[in-house]
Amino acid sequence: MPPTAAHSVRTGLALLLWGSAALAGTTRITFDQLELYADSGTARGAVIDLEYQHTEAERDLALQWSNPALTYGREEVASIAEDQLRLSKNLTSPWVLRWDRAGWRERIRSAAHRREHQRRIHLADLKGEYVSIALTGRYLEHLEQLSGMLDEASAVAQTRFDEGRDSGLEHHLVKRFVFKLDDAIGEVRRMDRERRARWKVALGLVMQNELELVTEVGYQAASLSRAERLRETLTTHPGVRELQAASEAQHLSARADRARSWPTISLEGGYKRVADGGSGYVAGVSLGLPLFHQNRAAARRSELSGRILEHQAKLAWDSLDARLETVIESITEYKRLIESARDPFGESTEVCSGVLYAYRQGQLSLSEFLSAVQLEFEGLDAYHGLLTRYYLALFELEILTGDTLVRFEEEPTSE
Repeated sequence: MPPTAAHSVRTGLALLLWGSAALAGTTRITFDQLELYADSGTARGAVIDLEYQHTEAERDLALQWSNPALTYGREEVASIAEDQLRLSKNLTSPWVLRWDRAGWRERIRSAAHRREHQRRIHLADLKGEYVSIALTGRYLEHLEQLSGMLDEASAVAQTRFDEGRDSGLEHHLVKRFVFKLDDAIGEVRRMDRERRARWKVALGLVMQNELELVTEVGYQAASLSRAERLRETLTTHPGVRELQAASEAQHLSARADRARSWPTISLEGGYKRVADGGSGYVAGVSLGLPLFHQNRAAARRSELSGRILEHQAKLAWDSLDARLETVIESITEYKRLIESARDPFGESTEVCSGVLYAYRQGQLSLSEFLSAVQLEFEGLDAYHGLLTRYYLALFELEILTGDTLVRFEEEPTSE
């Protein structure tokens, strides 16, 4: 299937997806559907496509033929009248047309690379928000488990106080800890609501709809290619190629500007009639003479613009190369830390149950119990942040290389 046709199919699917999502009370989205949304199913995706079409329209406007001019004139001298009807047309040099068309081909190439680069960034942003929302949901679940455990511990402390086995200090301290944890949970929920609202806006979803992320997000070890192979992808990075094509377009514009230094030609022809009944045809040609300037300033300006873009392309490649190395190092370090630690998202329930049981049985003092809860809370928080940064780094690497590095197993959809 040709690229244009494939894109049209994806656009149609995205609009269908968007329409069904907008009508439903609950919007269910899988991770794999994000590519359809990123194409044209969102306002940002539509803007990316329209900007490319705008460049095409600018090309059509710049290369269209100029219209001829129709002139009517009447002259009367000493009772002698003369009427003229003339049609004139300015002709563009074929060399100017050649370089103008070549320059616009490069501008269209530059716009296509810019569109690809923006789509990569847009898709990575959508993926990053999806994973952040999903991981925050799991984080909140375990924080609420911790909160529930503290409520049970508070009830144990109250019972001990009622039985006279405690002065009430334990109950007071547990309540203070519950307040601190509930405040942290409230802040996480607030940030989660804001992120979900921004994401709904980005996807063009109905704000009142509930958002359900179908794909379960957990740690997956990404398999990275060798750094040398990843670095090779930078030579075709759309951000670099956009600048290279724009630079070539400016150099071609300079050649067109130099071609405009040659004399311009205007042709004129028409019909003439005088008062005595005589009539005939008139024809003429005029040359625009480059006496005062030869368009050298315009040509120099275009050349300098091209050279600036050349250096910007080189700078962009160097920046991408440096960023690639940094991102790979970050991902490697994140993987090492994640894989060296137990998964608190997977073991938190068992740990909480064991700690609470030990406190009930008197095997743990209150200070030991609260220290264990604090450590569990800090472990959940650190793991949540680490796993989020790990995936955000992978999505940035996808922008740099164009590879798809993150795939999750989709749960079967129930009919």
